[in-house]
Amino acid sequence: MLLDDKNGWHDFIYNLIYPAILGSMLYDLFSFPVNDKWIYASQIVLVLIYSLDYLHLYHDLKPPLIQAVKMFDIIVDGVIAFAFRLVFAALSHTWLHVAPTVLAVILLLFLLYNLKRHPVARAILLLFTTISVGNAVLCFTLGSYSLKVFFVTVLLIFFAYVLYVFYAFPRYESRQRAAS
Repeated sequence: MLLDDKNGWHDFIYNLIYPAILGSMLYDLFSFPVNDKWIYASQIVLVLIYSLDYLHLYHDLKPPLIQAVKMFDIIVDGVIAFAFRLVFAALSHTWLHVAPTVLAVILLLFLLYNLKRHPVARAILLLFTTISVGNAVLCFTLGSYSLKVFFVTVLLIFFAYVLYVFYAFPRYESRQRAAS
């Protein structure tokens, strides 16, 4: 395989890495439940966000649309997949500064590479990025960080992402097709 083989990397990230990480998170969720109910609830919501992200990416990047996908997008999606796993693991190990920070980085990446492509969804993208960055700042400024705050944060992000995937993105795509 050539390094610039977009089809090969697309298959590797979306058909192997994304499902493998989802499977590992589900395995951990059901095999090694955490004693803290807020960590466990946050992990469930993270799995829901990740699953929704995978559904969105897989649906939007399926052939023949793959020709429009840039190699940069595939790489960033791979980084985001591993970062989601890191957030999940950080919660399991109660690394309470790592989880919100990496989640904020994920959403900043998402915002940066989607902002120009989806102008109709700017408000939603800014909403859940702001929530996440605010949560990370809160985590570092408070002496003791509440897992309830993290749970509420990921829950708000999930609802905002549902709004983005099922409302804002389809509206933008239908406008793009009508303009073409």
